[in-house]
Amino acid sequence: MIKKTMYLRGIAQEVVREAKAMAAREGITLTALVQRALERETQLGRSASGPLSEIAEDMAWYEANLASLLEQFEGEFLAIVEGEVEDHDADVEALAARVAARYGARSVYMPRCQRALRVAEVRSPRIAG
Repeated sequence: MIKKTMYLRGIAQEVVREAKAMAAREGITLTALVQRALERETQLGRSASGPLSEIAEDMAWYEANLASLLEQFEGEFLAIVEGEVEDHDADVEALAARVAARYGARSVYMPRCQRALRVAEVRSPRIAG
């Protein structure tokens, strides 16, 4: 990938200031933030893996922050957008309605905040023949 210098000429100062603040809050560079926005707008950032690629970063953020999220939201459904819990509710349908009203036709990661489920393997009894 060839990298080019990008200048933010002709963009309102308050927009650039907010973009810098957003990048700082997310712990990324302004370049990374602008690249992500451009990829999103041009559809280049989406892989062929389907709709999950749109929320992959939020899924990874949820897994990385699960311990602290459990303290606050255990048992509730979360609406995670760009690495932040935007809303939460015990009723997934009520949460989905609010999220749809706020974000429209956009993919939003909405997991149930819970500890990993334990899986038990049970052997099937054999019938003597």
